Order: sequence, then structure tokens, then C-alpha cells
Amino acid sequence: MNRSSFRQLPDRYLKLRQCLVSSVSVLQFNESAIAIHNKVSMERDSFVVPNKVLFECFLYFICCEADSKKVDKEFRDCWPVLDRKQGNIFRKTAVDFLKSLPDQDKIRLPVNLGSLLLSPYGEKFYSFGVNITNYLITNKLKKTMGPNLHLLYMPQDVDKLKLLKLKVLEMATDRKSVV
Repeated sequence: MNRSSFRQLPDRYLKLRQCLVSSVSVLQFNESAIAIHNKVSMERDSFVVPNKVLFECFLYFICCEADSKKVDKEFRDCWPVLDRKQGNIFRKTAVDFLKSLPDQDKIRLPVNLGSLLLSPYGEKFYSFGVNITNYLITNKLKKTMGPNLHLLYMPQDVDKLKLLKLKVLEMATDRKSVV
């Protein structure tokens, strides 16, 4: 059976699905050892229907991106998932892990995260995926850019940008005259 025989998500969720794929590609999921070893890749319609193997790889990858040292310790008994019992332990561990992440309010984890991970497909799962990947991308940027992170949030208005450039130039010329 192919994916086209299943009920497709409405087109209004197309942007949400594409956003998840873009976020995952920024995090380089398809190039990760997890995805390559399990021969999976994330596509726009990957979670229109339940996809157990891709879901487990995606969730483990997300947890590794969040805190790889903690993942090694907590997931050592349940990764890779080999049977149903181990799958249940994996999901429970993943829920506990995600709920223990700092800045819970920024991630916007669903209240019923455990039941969402039982059947990982549809709009709610895409929304969860976008929220968690955006959180991880922001954290990566904070680590890489440090105090310069505010530069990403420059004003979009051209006039405001010109004023900002003028202020920076004035500050630079003031420094030169002092030196």
C-alpha cells in the first residue's frame, strides 16, 4: 500500500509539513548516522500515516541534539528499539527526557505528549515536531553566535535598519575620536 491510498492531510497543513522538513534538514537529520544506519529519510509526507521506524529515529535524534551526554545514559537500555516492550520503554523514556528539558514554556510540549507519541502522525505530530526542532535550532544558534544572536532579529523595516546603521556608525566614529 502506498501513501496515496491513505487519507491525506488537508492542504492548509502543507506549510506545517514543509516547515518540519526544513527544520529537520537544518539539523541535518537525513545526514545523521541514525538515519543512515536505519535507512530512513524525512520527507514532507513522512508522518501523514504512522511510520514507526522513522518516528523512533527522529525522536532519538531530537533527544541526542538536545543533550547527547544525558541520552547516552538514559537510553542505553532501550535504543535501538528491537521489540514492542522495548518500544514502550523507549517512548516513556523519551517523554520523561523531553519534559526534563530546560525552557519548557519555549518548547510548547503538548499536555498529552505520551499519547501523541503512541500514534505519531497527523497535524498534532507535525506541530510537535516543528516546535521541538525550532527550540533545538534556537539553542544551537545561541551556542554558536553567543552574544551576537540579537543580530538575527534585525528590524525588517528599511527605515529602522537605516537608523540603526547610522547609530552604529556614529558610535564607531565617536570611538575613533576618543582613541
